[in-house]
Amino acid sequence: MAGDLPRLNYHDHFRPANDVVFSVMCGHKEIFCPLVSAVTGRNIVLKEGPRTQAEMREDDALLAAIRFDSFARDTDEKLYSVDINRSYRQAREVSRTVYYACRAISTQDVSRMRYELLNPVHISFIFTDHKEKRPVRRVKLLFTDTHEVYDDLIEITLVYVPTVVKEGNGCGSLYTFARFYSIASQAAADNFCNEFGRTDLGKELIRMYNNTTANANNLYKIEKSSYFTERLNEAQLEEERKEYRLIGMREGERKGMIKGMREGERKGMIKGMREGMREGMREGERKALFGVAQKLRTSGAPMEMITGLTGLTEDEVRRLRPDIEQGANQDV
Repeated sequence: MAGDLPRLNYHDHFRPANDVVFSVMCGHKEIFCPLVSAVTGRNIVLKEGPRTQAEMREDDALLAAIRFDSFARDTDEKLYSVDINRSYRQAREVSRTVYYACRAISTQDVSRMRYELLNPVHISFIFTDHKEKRPVRRVKLLFTDTHEVYDDLIEITLVYVPTVVKEGNGCGSLYTFARFYSIASQAAADNFCNEFGRTDLGKELIRMYNNTTANANNLYKIEKSSYFTERLNEAQLEEERKEYRLIGMREGERKGMIKGMREGERKGMIKGMREGMREGMREGERKALFGVAQKLRTSGAPMEMITGLTGLTEDEVRRLRPDIEQGANQDV
């Protein structure tokens, strides 16, 4: 790396796409505004500094209600929120997006039924691991027959980092952000500095990241807050679900083949494989739920959090044994 280029001091735990790092950095308008502009294509001027989950103030009732990483209001009173995610189950993410987008509207005060004065909301999701054919997807309220916009009150933009990186520089400054959030090693950090260290945005991202991670103890403290604990456990749950589903599918396929072969018919073998795979996926899902519940219980997480994340009942959680695998095989 050339001597006149800045160096990004990569932290293995608090990498650029880490939830806490993202939230802290987006608490500064120098990052928040360029990111929102890159995602929306609009130049925004903030009415006040961004608020974040990492430094939430007592009066941040709206931020607490919509549960996104950071939030700001521009001079036109439009609300902008940005949130970083890995890759979650689509149905869960879609429902979560719609739920909190609606809350961002419904938590606003309406005086004398003047709904036309509600502030529009724009929510940006940055997916770091999820792959899509298109780098950016935009969601609005539309008429299904004509596709005309029904109302601009809610707008959602989904950004898929792997696809943006694949598309290349054609995505403009969004590509710079995508490359930054893709950094997962010091070597990748050095490459980023070589390519973007002379640009204004690249230098600002490097500077802000280094300042943010300089006090790792503070980041660990923030990470233990309820908001980020839930986010980490939710991500962990999805990762374990994927792992156990894959294991369950392989085991189910093996059992299904044996069952079909015993029947002595090709159709029977195919049917047995399908049934075995379905059964294996269901069993894998159960193991993931019980496994995460056991870890949460061991860490001292409250019962409400455990049942909310896993969908298990309080009785099922209380019956968990010390061994995770044993707990996963309990009757539901």
